[in-house]
Amino acid sequence: MPFPFINRRLNVKLNLMLVAAFGGLLLTLGIIVNVNFPVLLRQLGQSRLEDEAVMVERRFVELEAQTLNAARLLIAMPGMGGVFETGVTSQTRTAFLLQASSLGLDNLLVVNQDGDRLVSISNSSAAYNRADEEKLIKLGLIGAATTGLVTADDTRQVFLSGVVPVKNAAGTVIGAVLVGREIDDALLDELDYARSATHLGFVYDQRLVARDHSKPEEFDDVLNDEAAFIAQAGAGQLVMNMNPAADADGSADVIAFVPARVGGEIQGVFIVRFELSAVYTFQTQLVRNSLGAMLTLLFLALALAVVFTRRTITRPIEQLKQAAEKIAAGDFSQRITISSQDELGDLARAFNTMSAQLNSLVTQLQQRMAETQAAREEAERASQVKSAFLASMSHELRTPLNSIINFSKFVVKGVMGPINERQEETLNKVVNSSKHLLQLINDVLDMSKIESGSLNLFVEKEVDVSDILQTVAATASSMLDDKPVELQLEIAEPLPRITGDKKRIMQIMLNVVSNACKFTQEGHVKIMAQQQNGSLRLAVEDTGPGIAPEDSELVFEAFKQTATGLRQGSGTGLGLPISRSLAEAHGGRMWFDSVPGQGSTFYVSLPVQSETLQPVTIE
Repeated sequence: MPFPFINRRLNVKLNLMLVAAFGGLLLTLGIIVNVNFPVLLRQLGQSRLEDEAVMVERRFVELEAQTLNAARLLIAMPGMGGVFETGVTSQTRTAFLLQASSLGLDNLLVVNQDGDRLVSISNSSAAYNRADEEKLIKLGLIGAATTGLVTADDTRQVFLSGVVPVKNAAGTVIGAVLVGREIDDALLDELDYARSATHLGFVYDQRLVARDHSKPEEFDDVLNDEAAFIAQAGAGQLVMNMNPAADADGSADVIAFVPARVGGEIQGVFIVRFELSAVYTFQTQLVRNSLGAMLTLLFLALALAVVFTRRTITRPIEQLKQAAEKIAAGDFSQRITISSQDELGDLARAFNTMSAQLNSLVTQLQQRMAETQAAREEAERASQVKSAFLASMSHELRTPLNSIINFSKFVVKGVMGPINERQEETLNKVVNSSKHLLQLINDVLDMSKIESGSLNLFVEKEVDVSDILQTVAATASSMLDDKPVELQLEIAEPLPRITGDKKRIMQIMLNVVSNACKFTQEGHVKIMAQQQNGSLRLAVEDTGPGIAPEDSELVFEAFKQTATGLRQGSGTGLGLPISRSLAEAHGGRMWFDSVPGQGSTFYVSLPVQSETLQPVTIE
């Protein structure tokens, strides 16, 4: 019975992930094999070709030794001594012929110490190159046992020959025996054990004197096509050409060129052609068998992984899901049965702990909500009391202050009768102090409205900011009467008219300009305005003491003042915070740049047309 799907979508996803992972592994394995197989085949082919070349070289050395041993066996024949004393008899000649045939020799020559030929046996009808023979015979007559190549005149035949000296009992050389084997197709078959994948050729004196009899056509053009490689091998270097060459039946061969050393000297070159198909067939079968075994193991692992995933992951997750759904529905008493000690078991324990804590938290939250509701109602009552207090203070304080200011002005003007200079000076101080107190009250009320979100703007269209700046400049000039400070006004006319609260815009600029005038003792205060990307950019530049970096955070905080402001000894620290809040209420912003000791520049950016500001309609 198949294992049922606990959660069909989750199982499908997990199984697809497993299949994708195993598929990716198989694809990666296939790509690796496909990419590296030609390289591996080439490396194996090169290694195999090198082995074949070494084997041919070693077999040829063995054959050279066998040739010398054959000559030594002939010397040890019974009656050899009589050949040099009494001459060759028919019986002796027959014995030599039978021995040479049994040893696989193609020629046999026995000479005395004078070089006279005593026995001469040959299976070839061609005449040997007398110079080659005599060179070896002379070496034998001086006591040297060596090998060399002997050629046949006007033929392609070349013989691997060996000469050994014949000595008497006193150790004196009395002659020499020269034997030879023709380097022909049969000899090449003997060198490579007549294997079907390996084909040999032998080059001597730029002539192809022997070649593989099974595929002789493969060596037809070898002297022309491979002349450079043959020359390198003739110089003593083993050379391998790994660029596959097509043979007669269309298969690819790689070729090695092996120096043929005879008597310690390089006297020829072996051409070793190896069919890559032998390596390819073996390697392909090996790869197929390996891939088949790996596929079987991978599919078995995949099946086990699917079953394991279903039993150990899907079912616990489904339990978690069901419990979570019940908790979401309000049942916080849900707990999960823990049946494993793995990560899912840890998750189940954590879930049970969370469920218990959640139940406790919900109870506490309900209690807190009740407390919060009561606190909010209390805060609302306090806010109402605060609003009532502020309204009452506004009425009770500003009205008497205005009366004090007006009555004091009447007295100063002499409406109540003449006054002397000291009385006038005192009354002017009363007026100024009352105005300052009235401004403080207004600032506190504005800040309170801003914090409570009850600040309302009287929005108008076509507000002339140029006119506002002219008024601000006129007001600021009176603040600089006793200071060597120049007041400058730079307006990039024409400025567009904007939508906003005219009174509040003037309040922003008055706060900023009066702040600059208050702290600037010499130099200039410059008021600037220009249009910039759909906004008006207003700026106030002064040459005051500037603002230290550590005080930059205090500038726009309510009831906070910088060290310079505290030394100045006036103000509440509300002007700039109120100005920034008013700028932001218009959809703009306010910021500043300052260099300590050189001055500050405050910027105000206001939109020309704001979607959030709607003009007040008066009916």
